[in-house]
Amino acid sequence: MKKIILSFALTIFLQTVQAQKHPSEVIAARVADKMRDSLGLTLVQRNSVYNIHIYLYRQKKRVFESFADDAVEGKLQQVENRRDSFYRHILSAQQYRQYKQKKRMLISAN
Repeated sequence: MKKIILSFALTIFLQTVQAQKHPSEVIAARVADKMRDSLGLTLVQRNSVYNIHIYLYRQKKRVFESFADDAVEGKLQQVENRRDSFYRHILSAQQYRQYKQKKRMLISAN
């Protein structure tokens, strides 16, 4: 019973905190939670996915700020291509294979 109450309280707390976060943080949390549920990530892995997503968001933001329109697309793709190499280091071999199979569904924010 205590676990249920604690889980409920934690959920409400997280929703309150989430309402105050930057949209990129909300999306990163959504992606990390989706991967946690689909791939069976540990809390450490889930938090690593969250941090990677935030890092990549910041890198993409720098690209938009630093490059002319004609160079942005290629530079954004370079940033995005790094995602798999980051994930490879934090996921087990089986989780990584599952991630690669479900990649489009997992990294979308929907």
